[in-house]
Amino acid sequence: MSTEPVSRDVAPMTFGRAISSGFRQYVSGNGRATRAEFWWLYLFAVLVTSPANIYYQVSVSSNQASGTPAELVGGLFGSSYWMLSAVALVVGIPLIAAAVRRLHDTGRSGYRLLLGLIPVAGPIILLVFLLEATHPGPNVYDN
Repeated sequence: MSTEPVSRDVAPMTFGRAISSGFRQYVSGNGRATRAEFWWLYLFAVLVTSPANIYYQVSVSSNQASGTPAELVGGLFGSSYWMLSAVALVVGIPLIAAAVRRLHDTGRSGYRLLLGLIPVAGPIILLVFLLEATHPGPNVYDN
């Protein structure tokens, strides 16, 4: 086995390149995602879902002010709810796939993403894993 470092002659990950890569590779779930790729994609998800979330919150609060139960239910499950859900799905699925590939980059299984379901400690542990540096050299998740 060679002791030479693995050469990665790739351009630095930019915002646009990270989004493109995230949406291109989300189906396979194989391979790696660098820290830059994952966090740029995370920023994109926040920027895209925030306006939809604000619109949903405004529409729900305006319906609550009117007071009738029918209007409240309509506001909770009206068009703004479905818009927010659609945006979250379109952006959320590639983000989850990128998180799995990010865990692969640190030499961990994508199933470790389920740690986020453990109250309090799970998200903290997962955040530490996602912030870790790239595992040098080949690992079982390379394709």
